[in-house]
Amino acid sequence: MAGWTTPRTWVSGEVVTAAEMNAHVRDNLNAINAFVRKTADESVTSSATLQNDDHLLYAIPATGTYVFEIHLLALSAANAAGDLQVGFTFPTGTFYLNGYGPDVSLASGSVSTGAWGAAPITSGVAALSFGLSTTSNGIYLHGLFIATATGTVQFQWSQSGSNASASTLKTGSHMLVRQVA
Repeated sequence: MAGWTTPRTWVSGEVVTAAEMNAHVRDNLNAINAFVRKTADESVTSSATLQNDDHLLYAIPATGTYVFEIHLLALSAANAAGDLQVGFTFPTGTFYLNGYGPDVSLASGSVSTGAWGAAPITSGVAALSFGLSTTSNGIYLHGLFIATATGTVQFQWSQSGSNASASTLKTGSHMLVRQVA
């Protein structure tokens, strides 16, 4: 995907080329409306330290307000208590994060759903935790990021509690990003 190009000011009567339209319209629309997906399973074992996901990240092309929707498919081997902790690192700005998914406060293997929200933060990591079972668990996260600088919004995850049985984020998990202001 091409990056952001500062939009051009067109002059009356100017002939616009395909390359100019592609750079200033198509590529900019792609830059501010992104889709990123996991192309391979990724597992964590015996670690509650957040680590960068291999696939789910987005380079903020310009300051402004961005909306994130993240759909995760995750499971835990043998209904282990490792579960899943998720978070984001981000450039300068304010991050708001909400999530819906299996409740980590219930026994492992539970499918009860909970809703969580992280207070707006301006530095560090916005993080939430979810319970996992041996079947694919759907987790939905949504966030608002008000960027005051460019940089990368990086999805991170780990086990909620260190456990010898793997917690796995599955292929097909994905992130949608839209600049709204």
